[in-house]
Amino acid sequence: MSNRYPERLFSKDGVRKLLLLKHLYNSEDAVGIEELVFELGLDRRSIYKLIGALNDLIQSEKSVPEIEAISRGQYIFRGNKIDYFRVRGQIVNDEPMMNLAKEFLTHKEVDFSNFCTENFMSESTLRKYIRNANELLIPLGIRISIRQGNIRIVGNEASIRYCLVSLFWRYFRGIYWPFKEVERETLNRFISSLTSVSEGISYGKRLQLTYYWAACIQRSQIGCEISQMDLPSYFEALLTNNEYFKRFSKLFVLKYKLSFQEVKFAFFILYMFPDSYKYIQDTSETLSILKSIEPQSYASIREFIVFIRDKHPDFEIISEKRARFVAMLISGRIFVDTFKDIYFNSSALTIFTYSANNYPHFLPSIRKHIKETSPQLSENMMKSLTLRYAQAYAAEFSPRDFEVKLLILLDTDLPLYVDVIMRKRLDHLLSPRFNYEWISLKQKVLPDLLLATGPSDLRFSNVTKVFINAEVSEQDRKNILEACEDLITQKKKK
Repeated sequence: MSNRYPERLFSKDGVRKLLLLKHLYNSEDAVGIEELVFELGLDRRSIYKLIGALNDLIQSEKSVPEIEAISRGQYIFRGNKIDYFRVRGQIVNDEPMMNLAKEFLTHKEVDFSNFCTENFMSESTLRKYIRNANELLIPLGIRISIRQGNIRIVGNEASIRYCLVSLFWRYFRGIYWPFKEVERETLNRFISSLTSVSEGISYGKRLQLTYYWAACIQRSQIGCEISQMDLPSYFEALLTNNEYFKRFSKLFVLKYKLSFQEVKFAFFILYMFPDSYKYIQDTSETLSILKSIEPQSYASIREFIVFIRDKHPDFEIISEKRARFVAMLISGRIFVDTFKDIYFNSSALTIFTYSANNYPHFLPSIRKHIKETSPQLSENMMKSLTLRYAQAYAAEFSPRDFEVKLLILLDTDLPLYVDVIMRKRLDHLLSPRFNYEWISLKQKVLPDLLLATGPSDLRFSNVTKVFINAEVSEQDRKNILEACEDLITQKKKK
């Protein structure tokens, strides 16, 4: 999903407030009015009006600091990340499409005319909003339809729930609770009663889990139930004879009157949280079930492990410390098998953009592997699996493994302990940005870059050199980074 989707879902005024708040929050210092005019493409008067409207919203959140004018034409928002989330949630909370999303939690159908009246909008404006939303939803196998005066959301029920949860989570982040038919504290207490879940999953992820389960409860209660046909073939087998599920189901049905199919799906969501595998099921058992019932999914995981061993021959999957990595692969594959063409992350992480800017060969390399080993997947499913396998890879290894490698030699005239300290400092500088390998004088290969504290051997006369100080000064760091960037550019041209 494009990160420009707010422009399609929300009003111009709402989008402008979001952009203004984001720009002020991300700026370390006060922002001048001219910069705001440039960034938002508005005149001064419109900017002043937006700031006033934002401060009116902020005043309803008594603990959040207002946008201040610290000097003539200079504005600053001193709020922290939670304050930022609070104000952002306030901005979108009463947007028409956010209200429609909340209606889909409590009604199968929404009366078109009544919704327009309640949201003070014309029918043509609402139709435009729905057309814009469908441009995002139809590629995911979902659409909003208007028939016989009613609005409905149509498609795979599991995917509908994921889209609703993603929208709510991206803007409310657990600070606001859009599920009016589910008592939040009751659900929190239920999760806490599952001791292993409350201890094994971080607080932030538990908040996300409450959103998933609340959406499941409300959609189920209005008759929008999960169909067995829409779920992976191994869905039932994962839960059969699962002792943890037996306990979960007994507790869940006491709290919420749902069909047993819905109780099973609520538990199944835990399979998409890698941290939960320490409790709900051993990863080896999950893999065994996939192997026997859905060989393609199992083969996908196995072949990706082979792909990793091409990069890391010593990689041992059976090692205890790799358990979380295996859980990430399994949960990623289960996500794709369940939500199919939905490829985006519920937390709005700009992983594709970030990777393209910082590790340009990382995602394309993984996607190429998936395309070769799982050609039957749709384009969106391939994109989704690429993202999830990449997240697992990045949790264990460096995404720079796929970038151009630099061979670097450190040659000094200093005591050995100083060499060790220097190398640590250089690793701290280089490791976040480059794929590199230290070589020694004993190796017969020539380095791409020589870092030296004094005169160097004549055999390195044609090697790029940077002369540095023992303390690796700020100027040294700048020179090293520039040299590395130049070398990578040269290597890419070859």
